[in-house]
Amino acid sequence: MFFRKKELLQVGLHDIGEPELEYWNMLEVENEDVGNLVIRLRKSKPPIPDIDEYSTCVEIKWDYSDRSKGMPDEETSNLYNQFEAAVDDLFWYNNLSFNVRITTGLGERVWVCYTKSYEEFIKHLNNKLESLPNFPLAISYLDDSEWSIWKESLEDYVDD
Repeated sequence: MFFRKKELLQVGLHDIGEPELEYWNMLEVENEDVGNLVIRLRKSKPPIPDIDEYSTCVEIKWDYSDRSKGMPDEETSNLYNQFEAAVDDLFWYNNLSFNVRITTGLGERVWVCYTKSYEEFIKHLNNKLESLPNFPLAISYLDDSEWSIWKESLEDYVDD
């Protein structure tokens, strides 16, 4: 599927507790046939000594296509913002996992993280969500010690 880059914005800095700050790219891409995607993408791996231990890629997918074929409606956005607030510390530096991409559009929102342990990640995720309503999440994971999923996103969407 071909997408044309519309706009590339530097979103800002994310302090992961190291002297160096991480940069994120925010971009919107469009396809005339299927619609737009909004993507927040980490530009570089976190600069930590044990980064090679984060070898499992976890994808969390929220399908809202029954409500919208493109971007989410306000109710859906409010719900996944509630989800993100609950699991925020799983997405940023926590000695277990890092978020590397968030994609919104085409009827879904997708978070891509790298973790040291899928079992620990899911345990923490479930603990954080236990007092909240059930969300329409599909979670998958795979061994990706080369970070190829993230690298493909960089190749597809970022010109550096």
